[in-house]
Amino acid sequence: MLGPVFKTPLGHRVSGVLREAIRRGDFGEYLLPERQLSQELKVGRPTLRAALAELEREGLIAAQGRRGWRIVPSQRTKRRRFPGAVVRMLQDDQPSSRLNEHLQAQKFLAEHLHGPGMEFHVETAPACFSKKPAKALQRLVRSHPADLWVLYRTTREIQRWFQEQGLSCIVFGTPYPGVDFLSIEEDYRATCRHAAGVFLARGHTRMALLTAESARPGDQMACEGFLEAIRNSPRKAHCEIVSHGQSLPRICRTVDALLKRPERPTGWLVFTAQTYLTILSHLALRGIQVGREISLICRNSDPYFEVVVPKVVHYRRNVSRMNRKLLEAIQQCLSGVPPTTRQWLISSEFHDGESVLVLK
Repeated sequence: MLGPVFKTPLGHRVSGVLREAIRRGDFGEYLLPERQLSQELKVGRPTLRAALAELEREGLIAAQGRRGWRIVPSQRTKRRRFPGAVVRMLQDDQPSSRLNEHLQAQKFLAEHLHGPGMEFHVETAPACFSKKPAKALQRLVRSHPADLWVLYRTTREIQRWFQEQGLSCIVFGTPYPGVDFLSIEEDYRATCRHAAGVFLARGHTRMALLTAESARPGDQMACEGFLEAIRNSPRKAHCEIVSHGQSLPRICRTVDALLKRPERPTGWLVFTAQTYLTILSHLALRGIQVGREISLICRNSDPYFEVVVPKVVHYRRNVSRMNRKLLEAIQQCLSGVPPTTRQWLISSEFHDGESVLVLK
């Protein structure tokens, strides 16, 4: 006589699938969010939670509040390490992604992340830079698996999504508040603090800082550094932060509005080289001479500055040092060596010129 047939509970079968995935190293530091796990496993939330409770009792995972379920480190299968790993850089398709200094970084990584089975790819994915990028990011990560992601000029939503997924990442730029990734960035705070000091030393007490309404943390740090120098100066000085947007007409309207003021600023700090060239040409159309009536400093550099008159006072990114630090950070992450520093701030190089007038 045959005995009774016992069906394996669904929750137990789900825990087995997850247990095997954890041991294969399919996840990062955290499991996927419960809603996503439920959809992928095609089970209800009560069944999934029963499976998760079983894994928690076994010591495979631990609840971490809003961050979800953390995989206990001793249970994770180590991923492939350097060499023989896949590194991908995520970027959008904006013109800034094709600047020479950024192309140099990509070329540098492609040359040095080379070896048996080693791969480096640049993923240009505009859909991931929308206000709600989760679905696009999910498709990208599934179709293009990587041992390490380099996030270049990414949004707050992208950085937070990668952190929530527990994926291994480096931010080539400045992390947003609440994002804990290793990062490499220019020291914009120090650069703009120095720029304010240049204006003050040359007699300027009415200044304007022209931004593109950017919420990027690097730009915010730049504003803080500029204002900090003015606050700490023994001279009484004033600075106004002026947003000019991204479009050429808006930049020109902003310049016209500044020129119409009874006490217009005499020293203007401009963040990007493209905006600097627009302002320079627009001032020329208005008959205003840079370096004589208005003084300009550019926070960034551009090859065209070599042929611009008057000679541009600007700051040049130390590309070679940033590239070396980025490579060092990648190699540390892939080899499993805990980084001694979470954020590298690279100082820019000051290049003096003739675009800042010395006031009497």
